Amino acid sequence: MAALVKVGQTGRENSAPENSYWGEEYNYAVSTTTVIPHGLAKLPKQVWLELKCLVAEIGYAVGDRVSFVAPASASVSFNAVNITVALAVTIPTLINPTSNAAAAITPANWNLLVKAEIV
Repeated sequence: MAALVKVGQTGRENSAPENSYWGEEYNYAVSTTTVIPHGLAKLPKQVWLELKCLVAEIGYAVGDRVSFVAPASASVSFNAVNITVALAVTIPTLINPTSNAAAAITPANWNLLVKAEIV
């Protein structure tokens, strides 16, 4: 399986760097597993994923971010050193904020962001 591909650097200006990992953006690629060293001093208390829209679709504009909660499409595990993101073959669906209709994303139109905090 291929790993996710880094596409840029993001940051969070309102949180101390030693307390959070606001990682790079990754191209969304189905059927991949990626291990990401988070560099935090201890086990994160919270880890989450976001999708960032690159090409407008499903009612979202370029730059919009969506919390990525897709149990059938991804799993995230973590320990004191790494965050592991496993993306399934299943393409996630999002709810169109205007019509409330569900539709599968086009993976090339979205980047994945991985975030973690110890506080």
